[in-house]
Amino acid sequence: MKMQTIVVVVLCAVIARAYDTPKCDPNGQCGLGFECYKGDCIRPRHCPQLYPVDPEPGCAVEMVVDEFNCPMPKEICGN
Repeated sequence: MKMQTIVVVVLCAVIARAYDTPKCDPNGQCGLGFECYKGDCIRPRHCPQLYPVDPEPGCAVEMVVDEFNCPMPKEICGN
């Protein structure tokens, strides 16, 4: 019974952390492609929704910022 309680508590903590929003730095700045809103770093509201990208074999996905300052996935493949 005690082990089940521990598992439930850990699972709840992991789920809660997944929905945690990054905070702005002391100067009100956020990472590339994000903006500070009420102390939280959020995607700019004018940006499209991001979806997971499944890269081709031998490729990787890197986040870049487009001309509208929106974070976008970019597939990077070796030669």
